Amino acid sequence: MAACTNPAATNGGSADLTPYFPVENNSQVQAFIIERADGPFADSNSAPAITTPFYTMPGFLSGECTTGPTGIGHLQVSVNADPDDPRADDFNGEMVLQDWGLHLVDMTIAMGNLTALGSTQSNAWLQNH
Repeated sequence: MAACTNPAATNGGSADLTPYFPVENNSQVQAFIIERADGPFADSNSAPAITTPFYTMPGFLSGECTTGPTGIGHLQVSVNADPDDPRADDFNGEMVLQDWGLHLVDMTIAMGNLTALGSTQSNAWLQNH
């Protein structure tokens, strides 16, 4: 049995993930990813330029630990698509290799949550030492 921890909800349940997607694509990794929206906007031609190395999309992804039919726990990631939102309704990340899911972006899709969790834990440690 594999364990699962949702970095956005360490006590369990579903919560919004805070992704930090890189603006530049890694050509070596890109060969293994199914091409979807290339950036945060559905129409990248009419979108403002991104001037940072990363972008985020608040409320775009949510995650919850679930157990599959084989009894293996995993983080189930859902895209909260909205056709009326100018943001893209999908993202680059799902692998072309069967059953690998979002493995190549598993840190990317929760980087903001992991950063916040690290800050909370380090502050708690500093208060006790």
